Amino acid sequence: MKRCRVFSLFAILVGLVLLPGRAVAQQKSYPEKPITLLVPYAADGASDQVARALAEAEKKHLRQPIVVANRPGESGTRAIAEALGATPDGYTLGWGTEGTLTVQPHRINLPYGGPDTYVPVAKLTAGSNVLIVRAGAPWTTAQQFLNDARAHPAS
Repeated sequence: MKRCRVFSLFAILVGLVLLPGRAVAQQKSYPEKPITLLVPYAADGASDQVARALAEAEKKHLRQPIVVANRPGESGTRAIAEALGATPDGYTLGWGTEGTLTVQPHRINLPYGGPDTYVPVAKLTAGSNVLIVRAGAPWTTAQQFLNDARAHPAS
């Protein structure tokens, strides 16, 4: 991701986080303390690397650092639950993913639900999920794979 794109995304993120507390922001100079960005996966993964690039890029724009805090576990939902349980003051942000925000709340009982229980403030990355098999597998299309799975459900 290019640096200017990270700067722009960060500006959008901070702007949207600050909008609801504009009166508070006028009374104090935000941020007065480090901002914690909770990442639901272990260090060195893709989410962690982008979050750390964002934290590095923001150093030129904020008086306080963004501290990336990895919270792996519970299929990524630990970090999201912690972020959504934090005081809504702009000092704790959560790194949400498709899985943690839209899939897991429908599969297991969590302290948060679907999109009606949180507010997304910025889209930071875009990616594609790909189904792959080893070379020489009996399937060359998703349809072949699904047909075989339906024909052999116990395999």
